[in-house]
Amino acid sequence: MTKRLILIIFSLLILGVLIFYLFRFKSSGEGESSSCLNALTPGTPLFIKVNNTPFSSELIAENQALLEAVFSIEALRNTTDSWLLFSSLADSIPQLQKKIKGKEVMVSFHLTGNNETVIQYMVGLSKSDFHWVGEMILEYAREKSWTIYERKYEKASIYELVMLPGKGRSLYFAFHMGILLASERSLVIEESIRQLHQPPLSDQSELADLIKTINPQAMFNVFVNHNTVADLLSKSFSDEFKKKTAGIKKYARWSELDLSLKKGKVFISGFSTGAESENLYAAIFRNQSPGSSKITSVLPNQLSWFASLNISDAHRFFSDYDRYLDRNNQLLSRKDRLNRFEKDTKYNPNLFFSNFWMKKLQGLEWNPIR
Repeated sequence: MTKRLILIIFSLLILGVLIFYLFRFKSSGEGESSSCLNALTPGTPLFIKVNNTPFSSELIAENQALLEAVFSIEALRNTTDSWLLFSSLADSIPQLQKKIKGKEVMVSFHLTGNNETVIQYMVGLSKSDFHWVGEMILEYAREKSWTIYERKYEKASIYELVMLPGKGRSLYFAFHMGILLASERSLVIEESIRQLHQPPLSDQSELADLIKTINPQAMFNVFVNHNTVADLLSKSFSDEFKKKTAGIKKYARWSELDLSLKKGKVFISGFSTGAESENLYAAIFRNQSPGSSKITSVLPNQLSWFASLNISDAHRFFSDYDRYLDRNNQLLSRKDRLNRFEKDTKYNPNLFFSNFWMKKLQGLEWNPIR
């Protein structure tokens, strides 16, 4: 009886282990696609979730002037060829677009050690889909007479497609843990492969909150890392402006923008967030309610820009602003400047603005126009 009981228990243990490993393989192994977020390193300055995979010549043609202006920015200038390469690749292999349609697609921007901006493209694919996609890419490379190399890295195969021998122009791609990775720099792919074995970026509470706010109907969901994005774009700024943009790190930790392009126009909306314990500038507006602006109905057509800031609770706004300055050791200097201004002009600016907002413009928009 005892032997029979031991045999039953032992059999159940073996069955349990088998079920565990089968379930584990199905949920996180190479057989199923994974979230591209898992491949992003914590220091990634900027990444874009692409909805409906709009990599096509039609999109480029419709918004050519706008895209040329964006890629004329020095920090992004060297990425133009990369963008066009992947767009032409998708156009040249119609089956490729059909295969990745409906799949998760992300584009991430990275800054290398030599201060070069590099793009990485990621697609969530099952292992069977990757074999098909990979073969299509290799077949295209053979038709173009590109040289093909393959090497192992952390149990993943990294393929190098040399387009211009002797000129350093290559395309790298790999598949690991359910994600297709492609870039013109193998170092970026290697970092992502290592990251896939680390806690994912989405574990950060601030980013997790933003992910819940994305609009899947937008063409792109743009995620900005305030800690590192200034370094990515620093090549485009003058020394004086670089000093000012350093403040972006104090504004928030992450921002998410829902972005769509339509006939040369850009439509953007989104949120910024940061930990409650951090003294971030965006927290000044935490206790304010959003408002709608009607100023667009009277703006001239040739207006270069305008901004609308809704203050729903003026008293709370100034209180939160003072708290922000106090935690940055700037409150006393501000009060000193205001006191000197009042002494010289016999005029109390704090009282004026409080009365101005509280009695006349509370809940309306402040619209500086240039």
